[in-house]
Amino acid sequence: MIRFYGLRFLRDYIGHIILIGLPIVMIIAMVFINQGIADPSERNDVILYISLVYIIMFQGFGTAYAFEGIEHDFFKPFRARLMIAPVSQMRFIYMNLIGSIITSLCQTFIILATIWLIYNIQIPMFGFVVLVLMIASITLHFLGTYLILVFKKASVVQTIMTGFIIVSMFAGGYFIPFKSSRLTDFLNEYGSPIAWTHTSVYGFMNQNYNEAFMGIGLLILLTIICALLMKKALKKVL
Repeated sequence: MIRFYGLRFLRDYIGHIILIGLPIVMIIAMVFINQGIADPSERNDVILYISLVYIIMFQGFGTAYAFEGIEHDFFKPFRARLMIAPVSQMRFIYMNLIGSIITSLCQTFIILATIWLIYNIQIPMFGFVVLVLMIASITLHFLGTYLILVFKKASVVQTIMTGFIIVSMFAGGYFIPFKSSRLTDFLNEYGSPIAWTHTSVYGFMNQNYNEAFMGIGLLILLTIICALLMKKALKKVL
């Protein structure tokens, strides 16, 4: 089973190239655009901010591998083989999740390594930042998996997830900063799983551990809720 799912994820090498290459190109383009705007003393902070924003965003887009695989297993002709398999059907879901999460993390590491090589950016509290990105990836994968079990169409879930991520990024002020207010500050820090990830990452980097663990706590809580909802939705599918 491990070999089967491993080969499935490796097969879409074009998709992997896009999810790695596109954010790198966008980061380089945004850094170039902001060179004449940002204070030279803040150069590294600006590059790091841009890089993390695009990494978080494309982690969300990478969840498509999981729910496309689940659609293939549960809502396509392959379902007949799955139903007679002498293992729990939940195992097929988790194999899709594990493969997609590992793929997403590999893409994240490649992007981080590339940014380090190009701009020599040092990330404070690197281990904790990677931990947050890993938890965020797991959360978004569980959310997408629950949605595919409900809507049964990968194209529908892809549209929902893409819209959700883009709206979250704009609402949080990550693309276009908003004037500070209670509402905009809340959306920036706690308005969505994207915001929780961003808050937690910067909480660790700035050694503001209350914000860091608040963001992680919210991500873990949503993951647990999605896991419980997944089991309930799977019973209806079967």
